[in-house]
Amino acid sequence: MAPLTLKIVVVGGGIAGLATAIALRRGGHEVIVLGQSRFSSEIGAAIHCAPNATRVLDKALGFDFEKAGAVQNARCLLSDGNTAKVMADMDVSHLVSEYGHPWYFFHRVDLRGALKELAFGDGDGPPAQLNLQAKAVSMVYRDLS
Repeated sequence: MAPLTLKIVVVGGGIAGLATAIALRRGGHEVIVLGQSRFSSEIGAAIHCAPNATRVLDKALGFDFEKAGAVQNARCLLSDGNTAKVMADMDVSHLVSEYGHPWYFFHRVDLRGALKELAFGDGDGPPAQLNLQAKAVSMVYRDLS
């Protein structure tokens, strides 16, 4: 029996929506991503991914950390926001040996760009389709059981 192929709409082209599109694409499904953004002038600060998230990016999605400019975190300083006084200084280099994957930092645009490439470029399964400046205004749910 042939595997069931679904046509799936992912509402939202952010980090979570793109990761969802990649996973569904790898499952052989036809995926359409609806996004309000034009992806033209993205801005954003740093974003971090803890070992549980980097494991999913690596093992399930085939993410290329080097290509995305990921920076591995080995030390964490917690500072007072008003005085910049260091409140805690922690060595977190043990995360790889303890959890199997590192804690990474990304520039948000680079992370999202690498996810876009995995969702819409060459790869496993049919490339997802992107509909920009689309806004979901309602949803219909039908229980088929």
